Amino acid sequence: MMTVFQENKKFILMGLFIVLIIINLVYIVPDMGSFGLGILSNLNQTGIWRSAKFAKSSNFADYIMFLRTEIPENGIVVLPPQEVSMWTLSNRNSMQFFLNPREIKNCTNIDCGAYYLGQENTYVLIMGLDQFPGEIIQGRTENIRMHNDTWGVFGPEDGLGNGTPPVDLTSFEIMATDVFLPIFSFILLISIGYYFASMILPELPPWSRLGIGYGVLMGAYSISCYLLLFLGWIENLIHCFLLLTGLSVIILIAALLTKKVTLGIITDLFVWGSTLDIWMILIVILGGLYIFLAVGSGFHASDSYVLWGAKGAGLAAEGLSGVITRGTNTTVYPLHIPILIGMFMDTFGDTLPVSKLIFPMYYLSLLLVVNGFLKERSTPVLAGLGTLVLATMPVVVRHARVGYANLPLTFYIVIGVILFFQAVSETLPKSQRVLWVVSGAFLAMAIWTRPEGFGLVVGIMGAGLAWLFLSGEIKQVRQVWLVSVIPLLVWTGWYVTSSRFYTGNLLVEGNFERFIQQLSLGNFHQGEFILILKYYLRLLYDFKTWGAIGLGFLLVIIGFLLSVYKQDSKIWIFLLTSTSSFAVIIALYYALSFNQVHEVEWWLGGGFSRMIMPGMILLWVGIVWQLLQPKIPVKK
Repeated sequence: MMTVFQENKKFILMGLFIVLIIINLVYIVPDMGSFGLGILSNLNQTGIWRSAKFAKSSNFADYIMFLRTEIPENGIVVLPPQEVSMWTLSNRNSMQFFLNPREIKNCTNIDCGAYYLGQENTYVLIMGLDQFPGEIIQGRTENIRMHNDTWGVFGPEDGLGNGTPPVDLTSFEIMATDVFLPIFSFILLISIGYYFASMILPELPPWSRLGIGYGVLMGAYSISCYLLLFLGWIENLIHCFLLLTGLSVIILIAALLTKKVTLGIITDLFVWGSTLDIWMILIVILGGLYIFLAVGSGFHASDSYVLWGAKGAGLAAEGLSGVITRGTNTTVYPLHIPILIGMFMDTFGDTLPVSKLIFPMYYLSLLLVVNGFLKERSTPVLAGLGTLVLATMPVVVRHARVGYANLPLTFYIVIGVILFFQAVSETLPKSQRVLWVVSGAFLAMAIWTRPEGFGLVVGIMGAGLAWLFLSGEIKQVRQVWLVSVIPLLVWTGWYVTSSRFYTGNLLVEGNFERFIQQLSLGNFHQGEFILILKYYLRLLYDFKTWGAIGLGFLLVIIGFLLSVYKQDSKIWIFLLTSTSSFAVIIALYYALSFNQVHEVEWWLGGGFSRMIMPGMILLWVGIVWQLLQPKIPVKK
């Protein structure tokens, strides 16, 4: 009787997951198709051109390449005001990225353009010969180069045309050094990460080790580079990349010689029916697709080039001083993603935007670890389908393609919680102590990735500690220090050192003081708080944002409540950590509602859907884990 029930449950879950995947695909396939076709039709273009094209248009991309050719790299570029241009061309942070490493200055009104004419090494963008910088330039043809009838550049006669020469992508030398070498180097890094993860967590499934190893190596590279830059031991990121890669190879060779690992473990990834199955192949194919879309479209979403990409370019060009002089500075942004972007930019250039590989690899790594975690619980079919629901959520796949830090943050949060779950479950007894430490290291990397990472980690660690007390696992409370020590060190180190270059009154930090002041006066913004909650609930059922996941949550939560007496208490690790993640983000937006610059609706529309990504994925992974039929009876 039980076997029949289990089989029926299996088919019901399969049907549910397939329906959710199909609904998600309805919303993501058109986006994938349009970007894919746009990439295929422009395979002969460089990374910067792709970024500009997908950010705005082919005409804008051609103009950017024209400016990079005409203006020398040490030139000063004067931008037009937005009233005679468009936001992308008139925004200083945007053009810092597209025209890197040139110095960028803004004009806030039409008249200021004439002030810069004739200044040494200064180039003024032309927005119509009679508009900006004004009729004063008419007749001075020797100082003018036009891209089309409207857009051009005014500069010193002997300086025009001395910029970056165009790249011939059909050249074998360019293909070898700017395309194949970066790809080979990235594959080498991923392989090194896999071997490192195999040394510290040998009991995990091979594909899970591959995903965890990627996160470990990227984290080690960015923190090490930051320390080397801060201490003044290196001056540029290419030296950092070469140094760390050399050390990594030496450590790997030493591990191979001492039999800590063997070259043969690479074959563990391809044992059919054990580690490799059709679901793993589908996950890897989906990851490969988004690698193509991410690299092919460059940095084209606004925050990717006005914030993360701009700061990455600044780090590559100026070192740590580039953090504050480049990109937006509304808050103290941690440097994990900018350092990785700058390191790959400095090492490999932008012919192939290899720095965009960072993001789809976090996406693929997240899927690999989640699938391995679920497969330890149940059959490959259910684990694979449950993972593919996650893999096709519209917000998640969008962030696999764009260059934002939210997906890396989510990766570190979710994997940190999964490793904590496995540590308290004692399913990997030989690795249990290491699991505690690595779980803390992943949570520490969340702090190092985005500003809200610290709040999320504090909430998650509080939720984990609460579960240990409530579930009677008192004996494991003493292990909490293993989880907390690395996050504490990373947060303290960042808090102390960031004041060296993040100076002045930042928007978010300044708003916090106003928030406390208003609360003390009894102004609680109840209406704004209710608006945030309504927005959150409405977002769950916005198919264009989260696909069918809201519907899936509703169905599985109903099933969960109907069978609450059968639940494994460890499910509450995921429920509590996801709830704490939602609470932290809602609290953050509640604090932002006191901001005088923007209304709360502006903040919500600008990023709330991606800010709740960690909580959404934790909730989904936890519910799927509970719904899957365990391979062995759960000990009570």
